[in-house]
Amino acid sequence: MTHEIGHLLDLDHAPAPANVMSPTYRADTETCTTAFPPKPAPPSPPAVEPPPIDTLDRVAGRTPSPSRRQ
Repeated sequence: MTHEIGHLLDLDHAPAPANVMSPTYRADTETCTTAFPPKPAPPSPPAVEPPPIDTLDRVAGRTPSPSRRQ
């Protein structure tokens, strides 16, 4: 049971519970591959461009000046 819980908690490898206390017990990590594959990296957020100056002026309640439109 500990072994399975270790996999659920994303531990690399949990000891098999059967013969842990045995003097001949050997932690064989090769016999147990990870039950769950590694999680992929989260996708990066899309690049956000700042809004045009005209939009910023409208939000601020200003009338855009002709020099800023260029």
